[in-house]
Amino acid sequence: MKEETKIVLNLLENIVESAAEPRMFLGDKEQLGRVTDQVISIFESEKMTFADTYATLIFIAQTLKYKQEQVNL
Repeated sequence: MKEETKIVLNLLENIVESAAEPRMFLGDKEQLGRVTDQVISIFESEKMTFADTYATLIFIAQTLKYKQEQVNL
């Protein structure tokens, strides 16, 4: 896992732990870190801008949320 990914995960973990009602659970940080590194590599290889990357991640999050809702029906 890249050092910058470890730093971000540690920051997120502190934010989640300090929140009264955390909205996310980090789970296995090593697995999350590996997946994050792979996703970042894809965005870098595609030379996407920050705005394009952010929009893509929002789209992916919404798609996953929709799929989860379909599973729970």
